[in-house]
Amino acid sequence: MKKRKLKYLESFPNARVTIIADIPPPIHSSPPILEKLPNHVKLCFIARIHSIKNFHFLLEVLKGVKINIMLSVIGNAEGY
Repeated sequence: MKKRKLKYLESFPNARVTIIADIPPPIHSSPPILEKLPNHVKLCFIARIHSIKNFHFLLEVLKGVKINIMLSVIGNAEGY
């Protein structure tokens, strides 16, 4: 896995890279309960970044939303 991380850092030297194992270890406890803030939303887009996935549409829709949004994007950039 270290070789994969170094490969990504060659292309994106300022990136924060974490390689996640294909099969995560079992969870032995409950996840922590997160504080909910009014007018704040956290979203996560997990997919290939490709025109067929409508990522651009998601960004266009979010531009019209009048609350604070934190969008995490996870995936390989392809087809743009």
